[in-house]
Amino acid sequence: MPAACCKGPGYATPLEAKENGPREVVARLPTAVGDELHHTGWNACSSCHGDPSKERRFLIVPAFGSGRIYVIDVKDPTQPRWTAQQQGAGEGRGRG
Repeated sequence: MPAACCKGPGYATPLEAKENGPREVVARLPTAVGDELHHTGWNACSSCHGDPSKERRFLIVPAFGSGRIYVIDVKDPTQPRWTAQQQGAGEGRGRG
């Protein structure tokens, strides 16, 4: 059950991390009411080993509260966009 503070739609946002500075919201994506997306630990180059032809542009993000799974395209991290959403187990199926 979502906390009382989470009654409206949520959003996903990349944070522009600065080594010794504040974080800044650079974009937002709305989510369904009650969904809470968690920090994903995404890093665009963590497994590319310096190969500029490689891309890690899709985030697979589970939502707390509903069980939905969102797919976010972050090819341009300042303008992320939804590419897919999967309903949670049991949602809309008479279970859960």
